[in-house]
Amino acid sequence: MAGYMRVRIQSICLLDKVMGGLAWCLQQCQMEVYLGGFEEDMNIGDKIRLSQTLVAVLHQVDCPVNIQPHQIQGLDLDVIIELFTWLLQHQMAFRNKVRLRNMLMVDTKRKRMMEHDSPPLESPPQHKRLFDTPQ
Repeated sequence: MAGYMRVRIQSICLLDKVMGGLAWCLQQCQMEVYLGGFEEDMNIGDKIRLSQTLVAVLHQVDCPVNIQPHQIQGLDLDVIIELFTWLLQHQMAFRNKVRLRNMLMVDTKRKRMMEHDSPPLESPPQHKRLFDTPQ
């Protein structure tokens, strides 16, 4: 399973990795997270706006971790670790739900195709051979 690959880049500051990782996790759960012009080394105003957006989206998905934008900015690691733990569990549950739904859809389609494509249960027609003699 792939993860947020930018976390491995040494030159990216920890705050950018945290915010990028949060946004990545939320997007993996198909949550709409508009990052604006997310770039490395944004000015502090843009980073505050982005952390406010992330917190707002977390509230929309009923995140049980009570986190505020200043805790992201201040890298409150106790809360951030708790948040990532919940997000990753939420993400895995979401993926399992999607996988199950897809399996059920494929199963339903396969059954429908079999119903339409299956031959009737009649016996095959008897063909006469060309050289058979009439009896």
